[in-house]
Amino acid sequence: MPGRTSKAIPFAVAGAALGALVGGAAAMMMTGVGIRRPESFPDPARSIDDAWQRVERLRVAEEFERITPAASTTLLSPAEPAPDTPTVVLMHGLTMTPDQFVWVGEVLCGLGYRVLLPRMPDHGRADKDPARLADLTAEQLAAWADGVIDIAHGFGGPVWVEGLSAGGLMACWCAQVRPEVTRVAAIAPFAAPHGYRWGVVRTAARLEGLLPARMHHWDDPVFSPHGYEGFPVRGGSAFMVVSEALYDGRLAAVSSLERTTLVLNDGDDQISDPRARELFRACFRDRAAAYSEVTLPAELGWRHDFIDPWIEPRPDPRAVLGVLLGALGIEGADVDAAIAGYEPSGPGTSA
Repeated sequence: MPGRTSKAIPFAVAGAALGALVGGAAAMMMTGVGIRRPESFPDPARSIDDAWQRVERLRVAEEFERITPAASTTLLSPAEPAPDTPTVVLMHGLTMTPDQFVWVGEVLCGLGYRVLLPRMPDHGRADKDPARLADLTAEQLAAWADGVIDIAHGFGGPVWVEGLSAGGLMACWCAQVRPEVTRVAAIAPFAAPHGYRWGVVRTAARLEGLLPARMHHWDDPVFSPHGYEGFPVRGGSAFMVVSEALYDGRLAAVSSLERTTLVLNDGDDQISDPRARELFRACFRDRAAAYSEVTLPAELGWRHDFIDPWIEPRPDPRAVLGVLLGALGIEGADVDAAIAGYEPSGPGTSA
């Protein structure tokens, strides 16, 4: 998602639809009854070659879909990675693309990590038309996430996942359903939009596919040349289905995590901090050997999309790197040196 907006995401449409479509079923608003649960269907890559081939197939398919090359799925790898090198998966936000995280991936690759930057379904199209997002479903998101972890698994080392906003939500999904994931960092996860009661959000999830395809346009400019100016409300409800599946406790956890970190931002008015905190605690507080929550102070002035290298004004990238790498537990003298010596080479630039 882009930065601050004066209007919350319009899931109030779901509230209006409630009277017409679910009538007096007010009690259902307090539970997950009637909300479909997406499922995970793993098909892990069987070797490093298999993993690379799957990445190449994704990129060929993206060319066919007319995805802007700079917005395509990207894999960064050290020249000679060790067999136990972690693969770090970086997941971008709603209406954005992998270019949001590429600069972070380059730093991680320079530190010796393999980095996978996957593109969410129907993002990054060359025509920048977000209309296809209206048909996005929770099942598609779950299948996409499975495919990403399937690739990361094939490289043989641990899998760590970090994501922003909608990407933060999907990072939580991966850590919940895939045993390969050993660390997760969720940055302002899109568990619910700011300003709406949970009953309305649950209604949006329950009515997935039935909400109007009316566009919500961001109030602030989208600085990335590959991002969309908005998204259809109906497509946004797919993320609320994933959120409810994680929150309601009926989605069985399959992994034992070594580290989990939630990062919230007091300067962010896009997502519901209380709901994100509740969801993250429900999923991970009793499961991780190391569990932490970090809240960035509003005085920093960082927007929701503070990671985006195109954003203006851009926060100090060294400070941003400190937050992102620290959330994953990537620390040490070499890390400090890489952060201190980081020199931006231009917005959206990749190696």
